[in-house]
Amino acid sequence: EKEKGDEKISLYFQAIYDIKRGRLQEAETKLEKLISESKNKKEEIGFPPYFELALLKYRLKKQTEASKILDESEEKAKTEKDFENLYALRMRLGENDKAILALEKAFEKFSQNQRLFRTLISELMKQGQVEKAKDIAKKYTERNKNDATGFVIYGELLKFTGEKDKAEENFKRAIELGFLNEQVVSELLEIYKEKGEIMKAIEISENFIKESNEIAIKRQLVDLLLEAGETEKALSYMYEITREIDEPEIMLDFARVLLKAKKPAEVIRITQEIEGKLNDQESKDIAILFRAYALYELKKYEEALKEFEKIEENSKFYSNAIAGKIDSLREISPDKAIKYGLEVTSRVLTPEVMQSLIFAFREKEDYDSAFEILDFSIKKFDKNKDLLYTKAILHYEVGDIKKALETADLLFEISPQDPHSLNLKGYMMIEYIIEEKRKTGFYDTNKLDEARKLIEEALKRRPKDPYIIDSLGWYFFAKGDIEKAEEMIRKAYEMKPDDAVIAEHLADILVLKNEEEKALELYKTGLQKGKPKGYDRIRIERKIKELEHKIRAKIKK
Repeated sequence: EKEKGDEKISLYFQAIYDIKRGRLQEAETKLEKLISESKNKKEEIGFPPYFELALLKYRLKKQTEASKILDESEEKAKTEKDFENLYALRMRLGENDKAILALEKAFEKFSQNQRLFRTLISELMKQGQVEKAKDIAKKYTERNKNDATGFVIYGELLKFTGEKDKAEENFKRAIELGFLNEQVVSELLEIYKEKGEIMKAIEISENFIKESNEIAIKRQLVDLLLEAGETEKALSYMYEITREIDEPEIMLDFARVLLKAKKPAEVIRITQEIEGKLNDQESKDIAILFRAYALYELKKYEEALKEFEKIEENSKFYSNAIAGKIDSLREISPDKAIKYGLEVTSRVLTPEVMQSLIFAFREKEDYDSAFEILDFSIKKFDKNKDLLYTKAILHYEVGDIKKALETADLLFEISPQDPHSLNLKGYMMIEYIIEEKRKTGFYDTNKLDEARKLIEEALKRRPKDPYIIDSLGWYFFAKGDIEKAEEMIRKAYEMKPDDAVIAEHLADILVLKNEEEKALELYKTGLQKGKPKGYDRIRIERKIKELEHKIRAKIKK
């Protein structure tokens, strides 16, 4: 028996030696003989001879024979390496489905092998078998509860299929297991941003930065802080980035942050310093636009116009420049803005340009023309969020609260997680409820509570937004909790003292508290600084007249 065994081993190694020497036909003959004899004598020779013969057949371009022998060798496979070899040769033969089946068998036998698991997931995804890949990943995490990589991969698959909550759980589990890196943090940030959970995104970013000073995450954190209204904090992180990387492109991004943080003078200084150092025209155009926007913020409209005019027609940002030009002209002369806007839309028709033209008509309180252009633009640019938001506001300004609420509903359907759409719908619901209460003497408490929930969701996402804080205060006003309403709206007014409607809301509360002279001053301040349009202006002017008359009557008494 020992001699027979030695003969088999000898024949196998002779074949291997022949392969190395390039004597492929001789090797083929020996391996075929070895396998044939072992079958006849019902002797087990294991996986290697079968696989080597299959590989040899492949090299000799006998693919059909190679595949058949590979089928036999698969029954003999025992080790992880055996299955890896099977998978590799199946792929070379173009037998992708069989290759995946080999990996699946290997996974069932060696479910702790991370390399096998990764390869199997990769192949399943290439074949579009997403659900199967998810099932495999789930099994892997159940069998390897301390392997963070499995949770990351499973999280990515869940995120791919839109199961954001489950994906979040898996990414967080990976972090608990010590897998805290830029990849996982970026995945979680994307989920939080899609769900509108800005504060969660900020928290995980800040925690990560304490452990690892990754610039990419820090830059994302800056934008998150800006979105949450934490402008000073955003700037402090941006200062850190510019100290670490002093390059023109980074300084250009710094200018963008400064613009959002309402620091126009610094934007002008930085863009002037770096414009000549920027390598491509696109970056230079961005610098010009930022400077133009900054000049607009400083009310230097003529200078802003000159900057916008520097953007050439072949620029990627030409439509932005046209919109900026219309906005600047609107502040100089609404008629000139309208004339220019109507002329330019024959060759530049984008949502930004149309929005600027709409606001030019709004400046003249020509709401019929504004709505005509809005309706055309919304048909042209289906489901454009900015245009829908503008339409809701204009309906509100002309006093049509019902249509304003209907439009807010449409926007909410498109973007239910966006804090602006949440707040808009909540606020318009309150206005509609207040209007109904004036007509009937009653209001729907369930609808009022629904409005509160929407506004509170918006506030979670933007906790320092004065408009959302004002909306929550207006909820308390509608409910009759004047003390809480004043607390919230006063806070909003301190943050945004030049907004006419916020000033009006605070004045309305002061009227109820019989602080009429303070209320009158606030109404007038809001009218002067906020420059309200349409129904807002008419409503505030009416309140001023009524209050002045009431105060005079009291003095006469």
